[in-house]
Parts: sequence; structure tokens; C-alpha cells
Amino acid sequence: MPALTQDRATRRAEGDIFVVPLKAGAVVYAGGMACVDAAGFLVPGGNASAVRCRGVAQHRANNAAGANGAISVDVRAGVFLFDNAVGGDAITQADVLSLCFVLDDQTVAKTIGNGARPVAGQVLGVSADGQVLVRIGDRADSRKLYVPLLVDDLRGAQAKVYRIAAPRAGAVTAIWSTLDAALTVGDATLTSRIGATPITGGLVTISFAGTVAGDVDSANPTAANIVAAGDLITVTVGGTNTAQVATRLLIEITH
Repeated sequence: MPALTQDRATRRAEGDIFVVPLKAGAVVYAGGMACVDAAGFLVPGGNASAVRCRGVAQHRANNAAGANGAISVDVRAGVFLFDNAVGGDAITQADVLSLCFVLDDQTVAKTIGNGARPVAGQVLGVSADGQVLVRIGDRADSRKLYVPLLVDDLRGAQAKVYRIAAPRAGAVTAIWSTLDAALTVGDATLTSRIGATPITGGLVTISFAGTVAGDVDSANPTAANIVAAGDLITVTVGGTNTAQVATRLLIEITH
């Protein structure tokens, strides 16, 4: 469209309410945490396919008989009070300003549960009766830290492992690779882990076809991507590339 030459009636959105299509077979309840699956369809918090938390459902919706997106749900981001997990997953005053995780659609937990739980949001407080005040679905206040890592040998047969410690707690939300020179024979892969656990969605593939210096490839982790300060992040080279070339990684940690 061309630039304006007269006034425009631009429609306004509130900015904290989103209309999200509901996954086939899913049911969400008003007041429950609402997440999305890898395809972007809404599911209740605690659903096995949930990868990101969007906010709180504003009304009940049942898509048991519909296809993906047959109906949509109003989801609000903001600060809400949720039930607290118990035992080792219970959130305490010491966890204020840390991330917490979705246990079910009304409960948050301290730990990621072996990588199975998406981030709910940031803990802002714990009430006298143990409930947890959480900034949920609204990452406008998130800060991002970028950690460089040089991978100096992309030969798959060498399967070299590169290591760096996370400088602070947060979530690994993106990984970029910038190639120094062209590959030979085949693709190179970079598998990222936190400790021994692979980061879901953390695989960077550098395609051999048409590669040149300066090619940028990336990955966008979706789960098993939470780090504490000092946690070991490793990157393992794979694939069939035979050229001893380097790539420069930039690891994004959102906190």
C-alpha cells in the first residue's frame, strides 16, 4: 500500500487481550492458564502439547467436535494469582523475580519438570496463604542477554563439543549461526543441550547447498530451554560436512 495522504481511522487493540484459535478437541475454562502448542493453537495449561503460555482464558470454550481453529478464545496477558505446587516444586519468597512453570491450568511450579513444563511467567510475589502472583503471557518487560560461542570445526566426523556456562538464569529463546566459509559434501548440524538434556527446537542445521561465508541459520527453542546461572550449555557438531570451517554462534537468553 502507498503511504498515507490523508487521515486514517486505524483500529486500536488493547494490547493485553489476544484472540487465539483453539486446538481441535481442546477445552479451556475461564480463569485458567492458556498455552499454545507448536502449531500455535490454544490448549489448556498442563496439556502435554503445550509449548508456550499466552495468558488467562477469558471465557470457557469447547472445541471437542471442531477442527483446529474452528473457534477462538480471548486470552488476557497480565499479572494473576495462581495456586502453588507442593513439595520440591513449591514456590517461596526466595523465588520472587525468577521464572515459574505451568503445572496445570491453575497451578504454577518452581521447576521445569524434566523439560515437560512451559514457562508460565515471572514470580512477583507469594501470598500469606502460599498463592503465587505471576506476570503471565506478557514478556514486554523481558530482557535479553546474548552469549557468543565460537565453533571452530564443523566437520561432522569430528563431532566436537563446545561448552559455555550460562551467565544468568533465564530461557534460551534463540540460537543464531553465522558461517565463516562454505561447507563441503554435506550439511552441518549443531545440537544444543543444557547439561545432558537436548533443547527442544534447539537444532541448527547449516545446509551445504549454496553455502557461502556469512550465511545465517537459526533455531528457536520451544521447551527444555531453562537455565540457571552457571548451568552448562553445550553444542555438539554433527552432519556430513567435511570442510574444517568455523561458525560463530549467538545464544539468546531471555530473563
